[in-house]
Amino acid sequence: MHFLKDRFLLLLLAVIPFIIMHFDSSMVKVLRDFKASAGILTDIFALFIPVASFFGHGATIAVIGLVLVVFGKVFKRLQVFFIGKMVLICYITAGITVQILKHLLGRARPRLTDDVVFIGPSWLSGFDSFPSGHTAVVFCLAYVFGHYFKRYAVLFYAVSSLLAFERVYNISHFPSDVFAGVFTGIVVGMVILHYYKDKDISVRLSQVKG
Repeated sequence: MHFLKDRFLLLLLAVIPFIIMHFDSSMVKVLRDFKASAGILTDIFALFIPVASFFGHGATIAVIGLVLVVFGKVFKRLQVFFIGKMVLICYITAGITVQILKHLLGRARPRLTDDVVFIGPSWLSGFDSFPSGHTAVVFCLAYVFGHYFKRYAVLFYAVSSLLAFERVYNISHFPSDVFAGVFTGIVVGMVILHYYKDKDISVRLSQVKG
């Protein structure tokens, strides 16, 4: 059984962003001070963060999905085609969901203010922080592929967590934005799996896992 089907854990994920939101300002200030300091950790992060930023970017994920779909179709590799298709489904579905939430809530990004500011429905630049879209997409992918490839579930979540950390480290989002992205991505992943569980594509998965 997929461990994130536990309702208590899902409820906890829903509550965490609103708890952490009270500490967003102080955590962002600490992070700014840390980045301003020179040390081994900052040097390590300087190497790691650009890589995480590249692979966590929506365009990179979309291109990877498209390449896998085309490769699988052209060379008749069902497994590759399926993986690519699910990557694109997660990317599009989670992406659309997050964009709706972002612009309905209108939270200011940390580059504008350290305070908690929600202005409501808005298309203004910089007021699209909550939830984190990158985080939602990668955790949607982790949830879906963690369900189908259970032995690699921990790896999927670990990589997704690193990519989500990059959003906070670069001060693109507050920590609560990222946790809200985790929750959103997992919920979208659950909806996707529910929709496909009775489709013939889920039958083909036995071939992927085999």
